[in-house]
Amino acid sequence: MQDELEKTAIKSAQNGNPEAWAKLFEWHFEATYLYCLRLCQGRQDMAEESTQETLMTATRRIKRFKPQSGAFRMWLFGIARNRVMKLQTSERRRKGREHQYFTENHDKSSSKSPETLSVHEILAKLPLKHRYILECKYLKRLTVKEIAIELNTGIAAAESALRRAREKFASLHKDQRTA
Repeated sequence: MQDELEKTAIKSAQNGNPEAWAKLFEWHFEATYLYCLRLCQGRQDMAEESTQETLMTATRRIKRFKPQSGAFRMWLFGIARNRVMKLQTSERRRKGREHQYFTENHDKSSSKSPETLSVHEILAKLPLKHRYILECKYLKRLTVKEIAIELNTGIAAAESALRRAREKFASLHKDQRTA
């Protein structure tokens, strides 16, 4: 019986029925979150973000799902696995860049080196919300959880805001280096 209900809901969701998608979400959200949590080795912030991205991706791609290819939940888990790997890769790269930057510039941090001045120029160009979150993270040395409290938001939202601020900073830094 459940299989028939799910098949009907999938077809309806593929035809743009939001109530059908809500049903699919209700049936599969918890399993998708737990799967992401396991892939993220218990990191709730990353699991929440991965689950959110998985469901948003599935919503956009629902018409691509073919029931004859396998179960809907397995399709979601495939999307989730890709989202988690993408987030983990992004985080490793970011940490590598941060480590390299701080290692290379540790001795210069007390002086007004050209690189230090460059960082301050870029920070000044950032929108206030991005500058504030980067200052919380790197000057105040707050954790993502503490930043979430500071911003009065959830951990996943704080992590996303921090990622967007880093990306904006990196973009401006790249533009400045090529100019």
